[in-house]
Amino acid sequence: MKNFYRPILLEAWNISRKNLFLWPLAFFASLVGVAGTYQVFFDISGNEPILSLQTLNSQTDFITSIFIGWSQSFVQIPWLSLDYTDFGVLTKIFFFFFMLFVVLALAVIIISSEGALIHALSELQQKKKAMFLLSFRRGLDAFWQLFGINLVYRLLYLIVLAVIILPILYLASTVGGGSSLVLLLLIYLLLVPLIIILDLVTRYSLMYIIIHKNNVHEALINAWLLFRVNWIISIETSLLILATLLAA
Repeated sequence: MKNFYRPILLEAWNISRKNLFLWPLAFFASLVGVAGTYQVFFDISGNEPILSLQTLNSQTDFITSIFIGWSQSFVQIPWLSLDYTDFGVLTKIFFFFFMLFVVLALAVIIISSEGALIHALSELQQKKKAMFLLSFRRGLDAFWQLFGINLVYRLLYLIVLAVIILPILYLASTVGGGSSLVLLLLIYLLLVPLIIILDLVTRYSLMYIIIHKNNVHEALINAWLLFRVNWIISIETSLLILATLLAA
């Protein structure tokens, strides 16, 4: 750690300390970042078993939980039976769509902030001048590519949950004693490497989109190749982050 992690962590701290415009970008980016990746570990460690795919999915990150909540609200509204001549009803409909617009705008800001943060850090690491608006514009220009990468990650994440994790959780809830502990341990042994690998490939893909201007397909391929070459240091860094979260 003395020869590798310390210089990198020190450089990261100095960059963030000297460039305060990175903080709001990091805040918004974090809403789809580390918290969403590792939240499932804490959910599974809870006192009550979580056996619902929708529950696990809605607790993983801010955007997903907001999307599920608004989708449920939209479906539950009896649109065909509403009296559209009633001013009160029209006011509520207007407020609903106004809030929906706010949520969508917030989602655009959050995803664009991921790209903006990557662009700004890349410029600063190369000793170039980076500014908030220019970095955010770069992230906004790459919004659909960033959104595509996040969508692929969410789909793969849900497949892992549905095919591997939930069946084992259900089985663990039906047995007791030592068998339940063994199954929960098996979940961690399967979940930790799978989620970490998915998360790392996703992050590397975002970097390839912003820094090298790859499309989604190229970014995913290059990100996987980068992970294969640097898998040891990548996993070590992720485990260090996970350990920090567990300690906190």
